[in-house]
Amino acid sequence: MVILFAENAAFQYRPGQLLDEERHPGCPASAMELPEEVIADWAARAGDRERLREIPLMFATKPDQALLDEWADDAVKASRCALEAILRVLLTPFPQPIANRPQATPVMVLAGKSDALLGPPVQRQIAATYPGSCLVELDCAHEFLIEVPGETAEQVAQFVTALPRGRP
Repeated sequence: MVILFAENAAFQYRPGQLLDEERHPGCPASAMELPEEVIADWAARAGDRERLREIPLMFATKPDQALLDEWADDAVKASRCALEAILRVLLTPFPQPIANRPQATPVMVLAGKSDALLGPPVQRQIAATYPGSCLVELDCAHEFLIEVPGETAEQVAQFVTALPRGRP
């Protein structure tokens, strides 16, 4: 099972294991346009917790402050090189191994209803490339893991629970 969300992340489920986060460059079906000045600005925030903390706030409507702080505590550990590399990954097209997945692989696509960056129209387009996928629209913006973590976890749990047993 693959759960797609945001710009370059997915969770891969394997029976008997917890969800493992995997990074998939350019989760949107095509490369994103990201100006060099944005890449330079965000990469320059490396090591500056408060400036890094501002980034998700650009894309959130109702962030959980405690989760935002945890995110910032982790983000500050990333080097400038790593931050820039992650941003440059967004400029690349969707990887074929995921795009060419077996049709039997269940796919869940998560979207924030108020996401101005990759909202429901974009996520619907992504879901349409995966026949039989499940699209869930959450009452938040782009940063749903720090805006509605409980609802996100509940939706993922329902999706996983509803899967037929015996899937690889």
